[in-house]
Amino acid sequence: MVVRACVALLWLCAVAPTMAAAQARGASRHAGDTLTVPTLPTLIVRGVRARGLTHGALGAVSLGAGDLGQVAESGAELLAYLRRLAGVGTGEVRIYVDGLPADNLPPADRIQSITINGDPFSAAYSDGTATRIDVTTKGAERVLRLRNVSLSRGPGARDGLDSRLTASASSGSAGLMGPVPRLPLGFTVDVTRSDQRRDVPIAAAVPSTGDLPRATLRSASTGSASAMQGASLGFVSDSSWRADASLYALSSDATNVNVSGVTLPAAGSSQRSDAREFHATVSRTGQLYTYTGGIAATWSSERAEANARTLGIIVPGTLADGGAAVSQDRMQRARWTMRHAVEFSVGLHPVSVGTSITRSDDRSTLTPNAAGQITFSTLSDYLSATTVGAHTGTALVTTGQGNARHASTTAAVFIEGDMLATATASVRGGLRADYQSPAGGVLVSPRVSAATTWRGFVLKAGAGLFVDEWSNALFLRVMQHDGNHLQQTLTAHAALADVSAGGAAATTRLVSARADDLTPARNWISRVSVERPMGPVSIGGEYTWTVGMHRLGSRRLASPAGWIDMLESNRGSREQRLQLRARYATGMIDLSATYDVSTTRDNTDGASSFPARQGDLAAEWGPAAGTPRHGLTATARLKLGASTTLTLIDTWRGPVPVNVTSGVDAEGNGLYTDRGGRARNSGVLPSFHSMDLYANRRMALRLPGSDSSITLHWNVGLQVVNLTGSRSVLNIGTVIGSPLFLQPLAAAAGRSVRITIGL
Repeated sequence: MVVRACVALLWLCAVAPTMAAAQARGASRHAGDTLTVPTLPTLIVRGVRARGLTHGALGAVSLGAGDLGQVAESGAELLAYLRRLAGVGTGEVRIYVDGLPADNLPPADRIQSITINGDPFSAAYSDGTATRIDVTTKGAERVLRLRNVSLSRGPGARDGLDSRLTASASSGSAGLMGPVPRLPLGFTVDVTRSDQRRDVPIAAAVPSTGDLPRATLRSASTGSASAMQGASLGFVSDSSWRADASLYALSSDATNVNVSGVTLPAAGSSQRSDAREFHATVSRTGQLYTYTGGIAATWSSERAEANARTLGIIVPGTLADGGAAVSQDRMQRARWTMRHAVEFSVGLHPVSVGTSITRSDDRSTLTPNAAGQITFSTLSDYLSATTVGAHTGTALVTTGQGNARHASTTAAVFIEGDMLATATASVRGGLRADYQSPAGGVLVSPRVSAATTWRGFVLKAGAGLFVDEWSNALFLRVMQHDGNHLQQTLTAHAALADVSAGGAAATTRLVSARADDLTPARNWISRVSVERPMGPVSIGGEYTWTVGMHRLGSRRLASPAGWIDMLESNRGSREQRLQLRARYATGMIDLSATYDVSTTRDNTDGASSFPARQGDLAAEWGPAAGTPRHGLTATARLKLGASTTLTLIDTWRGPVPVNVTSGVDAEGNGLYTDRGGRARNSGVLPSFHSMDLYANRRMALRLPGSDSSITLHWNVGLQVVNLTGSRSVLNIGTVIGSPLFLQPLAAAAGRSVRITIGL
């Protein structure tokens, strides 16, 4: 069924238009007409400008198929490598495969090229501050051969906090490609599987009482397994048409999710996800234009199951035990995106116009933990409640069934082109209009960028507005907690008996709502750079100024019936970033170093974050959480002969701001966001350092008595993450008064080694 559908789609997209064009030419000749087509230079082919200066960012990274195949076999491993290579340790990453959005990278040997942070001011996209990864896949081939047959295994890596704890990883992949008989089609089939196991340290301060036998627990085992299988079909022709269609099935299982640090296994969960991803693309390169288009669709289901359904016990920064807040959450998602773009020339000026539309439909069935949760400010308050029944906690009990559905549509149209294009200067402008429903309206985003050369220097500048897309999950949570689906009650000064009895006299109602003036977030980004190439050496600097507007955040407001968690879009951010880069590149050696220094301030940590004082948003302005002020990435890529490559990536990030709280419910609203008079994000997470090594050797494999026309090669790869064994703390205790305050709770793994053998 799948193969037939792919064949039919490819025929409609590729063969039928070609036949129609042939019929039109035949009709023209029959009428005695002479069709004369003027020949103009094609300035844009697949988004790459053939004339003039490129407008890519200073730190843009591009890799070809030869580089990718020698690094990793699976898409997940390749993505991790790309993040390290581009120095992207944190933040959102958005992937586009042949111009269409994707959740995962295709197998490495199906990729023709990858570009990270290409033209940042292209009106075709609206990624803003996110890292954009553009992937171009290889065309189909009518050649029967094995692809991507490999096995990867790594011995146990030691945990960064407790060397007695280990982690292991293994993966395998196999692929086959060949012709479809009697049709101008080529097919590929891919199968991959990976398993990861890790023992994580537990630092929670658990009281030594008879009711808590887990007092000696110091570690927990976590694991994840994922699999992918799929097939693709491609139209093979010597003409200017290209059409491809693929369908992949992905699944994953994870155990003891969120367990580590202060969270005990009882408060964790297991997760299962299944997805189907379908991509179909068509491109046509003519004398006057280049057309690209296609459709991407994803159907997925996720199920999270709590490890326990007992009363949840929380002591901020110290302990999380008992059942999680949600006993079961089932999510079903359906999303499709259709995109069309045409590139042509007006005189000698390239112009691109296009449109995209996305429809998302999410359904969630949420079952709360009927036993509820109770939070205590300190460990002594918890002990008082367990021993003498003291009223020292804040209880939250949720009942009902959270069945909700939210569907949305986003659409965009864009036009961009060169207003000036010479051998030494280029000015490119664009305009984009984004529409979101419901309630998003239409927002127009202007973009402009310029590049020129002056006395050997390359100067670039650009500015533009970028609109963020709302996620359906954001509105689903508000709908589920609106008081009609789920009913939440909050009890201050609660005892353990109050939770089991359904609440005491001080119980108040808690509901969620969204502000009437909710509007999509947007970022105004301005950038200027200067670069000086000198033969194989180039040095440069880039300054970026970003203003974020209408960012999301929440407040818990008092109402006659109790409390309302109000989702708002009245937050903002400011960022200034300076990037310095030096590079030395020859045919065999590519050395580069990038240093970043940034100042980022905002007054929100996301849609679900609350201020310390609900009526004082001005006091929330502070350093952005998770954003280091300094960072350094150095890479060395060496080709040792024709068959051996070596890549060394050294990444360092300076201290990262984290929020510090007092663990006290100062406003009596159950949030425990009080900071004891400290500024927001006043804490500091220690710096991070990792040196990673990738080595690959490709050799011919000669089989005795085999056909000399058949050539087999095998690859041996070595991957060493954290080569020097540096200790990099990822999480620390941030609650004042907790016995774990400022103590390390989690760290990156120590040195890990993986060996890959592929045929």
